[in-house]
Amino acid sequence: MNWIPSPDQRAFVATKHGKDAVLKSVFGTQWGLSLEAADVDTDLLGTFSGEVPRPGDVRSTLRSKVSMALAVHPDADVVLATEGSFGPDPVLGWVPLHEEVLLWSWPHQCKELWVAHRSHDTNFSFTDASEWTEVQRWALRVGFPTAHVILRDPNGQVLAKGISDPTEFERMWRAAAEGGAPRVETDMRADRNPKRREVLHALAHKTFETFQALCPNCRFPGFVARPAEPGAPCSACGSATRRPRLFKAECTECGQVEVRDSDDQKMGVDPAYCDRCNP
Repeated sequence: MNWIPSPDQRAFVATKHGKDAVLKSVFGTQWGLSLEAADVDTDLLGTFSGEVPRPGDVRSTLRSKVSMALAVHPDADVVLATEGSFGPDPVLGWVPLHEEVLLWSWPHQCKELWVAHRSHDTNFSFTDASEWTEVQRWALRVGFPTAHVILRDPNGQVLAKGISDPTEFERMWRAAAEGGAPRVETDMRADRNPKRREVLHALAHKTFETFQALCPNCRFPGFVARPAEPGAPCSACGSATRRPRLFKAECTECGQVEVRDSDDQKMGVDPAYCDRCNP
């Protein structure tokens, strides 16, 4: 089978927050793929604001989104779904990290392709400031009113989501503040957050590149070389560093594996990345 997308395929995105427009801007241009939004309520599988908890991990959630879309469009050739997560970078800690994962499903062939993209360029943030002027400064930093916000009462209950009108925002905040400092946070839904859309756009381009990386044995996409083992030597002192010494590509379809030395392994790592030279 030719796995490369084509204009004649019926393709749907499991979304209720406008992700189809972002993905179509890339996939339509590159392949002529005509994406449609499946009429499903993905909020049933969890919300960023926490009213509905996520029932499982990212992969199970994405597969559930695909199943919801197939229930409405059983004749779909392709179903796409994405899931975003936000939090502190596990290495840097104080820096917020946005990870977006895409599942590309061929339901009738029972095949899947997974693509992930990480970015520190996110406005994921909140403020518990008790003065309106401080809240205004925070809102400006996160991109309000283009980026919408969520307002919670002092007990954490959601009062409103998708707030984008400055006058209404101030009125609601002042009313909530009569009972204590309310929390304001960025609304991370794709249709409410330009930074989220930028990462989805980057994820779409990464997906296109992933489709170009075909397995040399079976021609299934996703044969992407990824860092496999740290330990590339410092070019100055020769000590092992945290930079990858090996890259590994593995086909999820036939199991073909290719391993190669990284450029850092061949040329040596800049001492700036060496814990011994630059502790």
